[in-house]
This record gives sequence, structure tokens and C-alpha cells, in this order.
Amino acid sequence: MPDRLVLIFLRFLSVFSFIGLKTIRQHYEENKRILSTADFFMRQNTFIEDQALWGKVKFGTGKHGNMAYSGCEVIAVFNALIAIKRQNHVQINEGIRADMMCGLIEAFERRGVVRRGEFGVAPTSIRDYLKRNGLNVRVYDKKEIADDKGNKNENMPSVFIATFYNHALDITEQIHTVCITKEKEGFFIHNSYNRGAAGTYDKKPSSDKGYEDLSEVINNLSDKEPKLIYLLGIS
Repeated sequence: MPDRLVLIFLRFLSVFSFIGLKTIRQHYEENKRILSTADFFMRQNTFIEDQALWGKVKFGTGKHGNMAYSGCEVIAVFNALIAIKRQNHVQINEGIRADMMCGLIEAFERRGVVRRGEFGVAPTSIRDYLKRNGLNVRVYDKKEIADDKGNKNENMPSVFIATFYNHALDITEQIHTVCITKEKEGFFIHNSYNRGAAGTYDKKPSSDKGYEDLSEVINNLSDKEPKLIYLLGIS
């Protein structure tokens, strides 16, 4: 299916996904309690790399209903916001981190979930959320990515959110969404299920040296045969 039709289809499904306000508020309170005491979440100004550990955090009312199963879009937005705050030298303490994440879950449960959250969040709803909150957002096409070979375009933003197929030839491998950051050492992918040398979840690549350019990033979004669907640049 062409990428544009995938985006339209997910957007269509999100329009007809409804979660009651009472449930949304219950999720907010329960998630606030969990995240306010969760060791894996309380590190200041750090990215979330370990979605698999988020099984107790509520998201949506689908069969699974938790962030570990379908919260990758929410985590990608959280990581993007953390990246922008780090660029602006803004410190995020533990309480603010919990409020940020609970607020994001609530916002997308109100507007943007697909199949009541079982299929995550529509990529275009991510774009709309970021725009509503005052960020500059632009969609990048594959030609622009290819033209930036060698990271020559200094006007490119340093924070991205990418939605992609884990395997271009196997839809059962599902869709994933990640945050990409451009650092002095190169580009890094966050929350990609990558494990570092110590066996813990880590950015990708785990080394101090990142990917050279966006083309290399896109080719390494998964360890299988990734295919990009949608890339947002954020500033």
C-alpha cells in the first residue's frame, strides 16, 4: 500500500476511536502514581529507550491497553520534546517528567489513537499535536533524505520522528515509531529495542559515534528490512 494511503487509513481509524473521559482521567492518575516511583523513568533529561518495560503504564482501551505494546508514538514524542529542551538547556526534574508523559498519554487518548490505542497513534496526529503546541514541524520526503547524503544541509533540524515498517516485505512485523536526534557525534535512534554491551536497552548505535546522515539512519531503523513511511523534522 502506498505510504500516503497508509497515513490516510490510520487517520481515518483514529477519527472513529473513542475513549471515555472517565477512563482517560483514571489512566492519568494511575500512570502518575506508577511513573512517580519508577526507577527506570526518573533519570533527568534522559531519553526513553526501554518501551518493553512499560507494561504497567496504561494506554488506550484495546486488547493490550498498555504502553509496552503500542506506546511507541507517545514515547517518540516524549523523546523529541526532551531533545528540544536539552538543546535549550532546560533541566527536567523527576516530577515534571512524570507530568509530561502522563499529559502526552492523556492528549493522544483524547485525540489521535488508532483502534482505541491498540494500533498506537496516527502519525499525522503526532504532527498536529506538535503544531498545536507551538513547534515547527515539517514532513521530509525520501528525495530530501537522499540529497542530504553526508549531512551537508545545515538547515536540517536536529530532531526527527520516523514511522516505518519493521520489515518492508512482512506486514506482520508491524509498524514502529522512533525519535532520531542529531548530536555532535552523529545521528542516534531512540527506543529501537537496541541492547548495548551491558545487555540493557540503549540508543542505536550504542557506541559514541552515531550514523553519518539520515540515509544511514533510515537504513538502520530496524535490524530487518525497514521501510520509511513518514518522517517529521521538528524545531
